[in-house]
Amino acid sequence: MNERKGPDLTLVGLQGDREDSDENMETNVSAIGESGGAPTVLSLRGVSKRYGPVHANNNVSLDVLAGEIHAVLGENGSGKSTLLGIASGTVVPDDGVVEIAGEPLTTASAKAAMDLGLGMAYQTMTEVIGLSVAENLFLAAPPSERPKYGRMEP
Repeated sequence: MNERKGPDLTLVGLQGDREDSDENMETNVSAIGESGGAPTVLSLRGVSKRYGPVHANNNVSLDVLAGEIHAVLGENGSGKSTLLGIASGTVVPDDGVVEIAGEPLTTASAKAAMDLGLGMAYQTMTEVIGLSVAENLFLAAPPSERPKYGRMEP
């Protein structure tokens, strides 16, 4: 089988090593700086996903600690949406483990990921006009955890 790799995927706010070849495209990343004891809220270990001959993600490992902000950047086809889909339960990985707040995500289910505490904000124009960004994000939270409408800080 003729294998191909997609464009490079960059994880900003992270440091890591990357080996690129047609046979083996690996990404291993770890958080920069001291954790200060912050818990790991998302952990990906050895996550891989292929679409036919294309490695969307191959052996990706990533830890995100509470309070950190990260960006995933890359060209079209670099595996960004696939990686975030795997983390959020909407894409089934071929290999690897996803843990949210220390609990394994054992099924490809956005609801299961949300029940463990991970939600996803997609870059689509599906926001409710007239609500702030924060208010739109809270729409995915359980009603008991949402601030009362009109009382959010700007």
